[in-house]
Amino acid sequence: MLTYDLKKESGGLPLYEQLYRCIREDILTGRLPTREKLPSKRLLAEHLHLSVITVVNAYERLTAEGFLESRQRQGYFVAPTNGMTAGSLSASAAETGAGGGAGHPAGIAATQTTGSLAAPISGNAGAEPTTPGSPAPSVPCTLDLETNSTARTHFPFSVWARLMRRMLTDPHQDLLSRPSFSGTPALREAIAEHLYRFRGLSVDPECVLVGSGTEYLYGMLIHLLGRDRVYGLETPGYPKTAAVYRAEGVSPCLLPHSSDAPALHLLRGDRNEVLHISPSHHFPTGTVLSPAGRTACLSWLAAGRDRLIIEDEYDSEFRMTGKPMPPLCAIDRSGRVIYLNTFSKTIAPSVRIGYMVLPAPLMAQAREKLGFYTCPVSSFLQYTLADFIRQGYFERHINRMRTFYRGVRDALLRAFTAPALSRFCSVHEEDAGLHFLLRMTLPCTDRELVALFSRAGIRIAPLSAYTAAQNRDTRTLVVHYSGADPAAIAPATDRLAQLLSTNF
Repeated sequence: MLTYDLKKESGGLPLYEQLYRCIREDILTGRLPTREKLPSKRLLAEHLHLSVITVVNAYERLTAEGFLESRQRQGYFVAPTNGMTAGSLSASAAETGAGGGAGHPAGIAATQTTGSLAAPISGNAGAEPTTPGSPAPSVPCTLDLETNSTARTHFPFSVWARLMRRMLTDPHQDLLSRPSFSGTPALREAIAEHLYRFRGLSVDPECVLVGSGTEYLYGMLIHLLGRDRVYGLETPGYPKTAAVYRAEGVSPCLLPHSSDAPALHLLRGDRNEVLHISPSHHFPTGTVLSPAGRTACLSWLAAGRDRLIIEDEYDSEFRMTGKPMPPLCAIDRSGRVIYLNTFSKTIAPSVRIGYMVLPAPLMAQAREKLGFYTCPVSSFLQYTLADFIRQGYFERHINRMRTFYRGVRDALLRAFTAPALSRFCSVHEEDAGLHFLLRMTLPCTDRELVALFSRAGIRIAPLSAYTAAQNRDTRTLVVHYSGADPAAIAPATDRLAQLLSTNF
């Protein structure tokens, strides 16, 4: 039996990489002769106290590089090395300085060892970090369940173009004027009308502030409210929110998320506390804040004279089943809930328009303190969006997209709840927003799960990528389906089911 001393150390090589190198060394030095049969995946995993997927990763990489041969129903065997030794391998790599670098056969490029993951909460939110040590997929990515994007093919280009042309041929007298601090009156009025019809919010257009996306609005709120406040953010959470707070010089207080209200007792301040939450659809867990949780948040708000809540409703328009819960802003009696939303998910991220509704006293302070700012969204785009909303195109677009996204979601649910996959996973929080959770029953780390899905051509991110303690394995994956190709769902999930059945 193969016996190796593998070290599971933070920051070191992944276990599958260590195992791969040990077996490769034994093959090149002759300790494992040609045509020698290797132990089965399960037997070696039990012997070395590893997960089966770790052994699978090592065996498959050795097979891909020509060190092993896989024979159906027989197992893995040492392949002929054509006289290559560990010394000649190192020399060849040193002479060429290329290929796969040290440790790869001459003429064979190194297998890439990075697989994309969602931006971690403590990292650079604008970057696309990767997972060191994840093996390259054996098939190209055909199903993207990681990217939180929108369906590009369903954007109403013809309607949008017609509204733009009309704006140019019959220009508004204020079209070329400098935009006001809070946005054009036409768009603010259209947003107020939309909120009344869709969310039951009676909003004064004068209290609406338009900005270029939520990141801009987060920064504006910090400038308005001050850096000396205690800002509470839920973890796991949206990575960019924490990144913006830190970039603005604020160290947010991270509160463990719960559908029955975040851990409010961790906010230690007596007065200047701000709670930033998404009660209608939390990211990334997908949970909806319970009625008891809403009551707890509003009670916490009422208990402190200067406390505030930032209610972030980034994709509240896409509830797939049941009636949506009313926003906190609609049931708050203290007048200290700030409502924030964006058109990035309902229209497209490139539109770069978000908005917030400030309580009247705060809006007065904003005009006095920040009124010298100019709204960063062009008037041309603001008037076009205002017409898009007022003429009913926005409502029809949301209805079409909700139907489309429901179809994509249902196709994924059918695949993951079918017998071939349901014994390996379970679906949670699928009724609201554009993502849900997939809890795996496999004895794997999160990194190994991502690698496993990648070999089926599926990009996906673990829930742990969005938490403060990213080294904790959750065995839970976040399924973003807004950018998924419906035609790729069945083939990719079939490959995944076959891969899981073969290895577990």
